[in-house]
Amino acid sequence: MERYLQIAERVIALIRPKFYNRLTWIVVLAGLLLMSSPWWLDIVNAFAVRYLGFSLPPSDPHFGWGMALVVSGMAYHIAVHYINELIATQSAHTTHASHQEHDRKTFDSFAAVLSEDDLAWILSDIQNQHAYVSTQGSKLDNAARHLLSPATQFIDTHVSAAARDFGLSLRELRNWLSLNFFAYGPTVNNEHRFCLYPELNEDRSSKFPSLEESRRYEAFAKDMYAKIDDAESKYVSFRSSVKMVLAV
Repeated sequence: MERYLQIAERVIALIRPKFYNRLTWIVVLAGLLLMSSPWWLDIVNAFAVRYLGFSLPPSDPHFGWGMALVVSGMAYHIAVHYINELIATQSAHTTHASHQEHDRKTFDSFAAVLSEDDLAWILSDIQNQHAYVSTQGSKLDNAARHLLSPATQFIDTHVSAAARDFGLSLRELRNWLSLNFFAYGPTVNNEHRFCLYPELNEDRSSKFPSLEESRRYEAFAKDMYAKIDDAESKYVSFRSSVKMVLAV
């Protein structure tokens, strides 16, 4: 079926919509003229009687031929219009399927960079322990870079917009972590541990923080919670759009 549609599409492309519309009207108009007596026949007959002394034989309208032309013209118009619509629908369906396949592969490639379980694990560690290790930071970096890279963009506009929002949120969180978290403790299995202002945290500081220092730490933690909440919210929107559009 698809092969025949491709052949028909090439034929239609040759005649173009405007041309087949004009051709239809020409055929239909010719049919209508054949179905009726020529308007100029009475003028010519009167001229012949007055100046030539004879009248022209009566001319009956060719109703059958005229009707055949009208029907043929309308049938041709309907057939070509239907084929055009069928080709457009098939082409749109093929394009949509191709776009969905591309976007599913794009989502799979993102999930390979940062799975949903890994994201929950990393954000939970940051929120509950006020700390993360270098591998976790690298995963957030790679995920944000992947979502914002032109080479790995989604085609669907809704999914693309949600992915970009999530990527920007991850990048903002990662930048904030880089400015407010500092290396703390020994390196274990080549993993560096980073913590939120260790010198202001009573559990990590070598001296007990002052009241002012504790309030500063609480303010930093509040900012961190807000950025984590934003990243989680943007991920939910992104994941929902993927499920709705791509059914994965």
